[in-house]
Amino acid sequence: MIVNAYTIMALGFFAYIFVNSIYTLFLVEIVIGFGEAFYAPAFDSLFTKHTTKTKVGREWGAWESVNYFSAAFGAIAGGFIVANMGFSSLFIIMGTISLLSAIYLYIAGNGEV
Repeated sequence: MIVNAYTIMALGFFAYIFVNSIYTLFLVEIVIGFGEAFYAPAFDSLFTKHTTKTKVGREWGAWESVNYFSAAFGAIAGGFIVANMGFSSLFIIMGTISLLSAIYLYIAGNGEV
């Protein structure tokens, strides 16, 4: 489910390049929203399954901290990329990272990594 979610979000990120109206923007946002809707519960379930039962709160707290600091760093990096290379470059990078994540998780899930 997580692999599918990353793939759907990658398609959405790549689709940002072709947005030329508010309607296409809404459509792209819907695609990314579907990807996130598939991703979030699957990830939360998988993460909880692999936590140490006596340290669930600590491990979730650490994950959430990393998640929010990564988002902050991503915003700074995204601003730098847009300022120097433009929005299309940012969307290509976002889509590529998402697609590579899906490929990696697919391979890892089949025991090949």
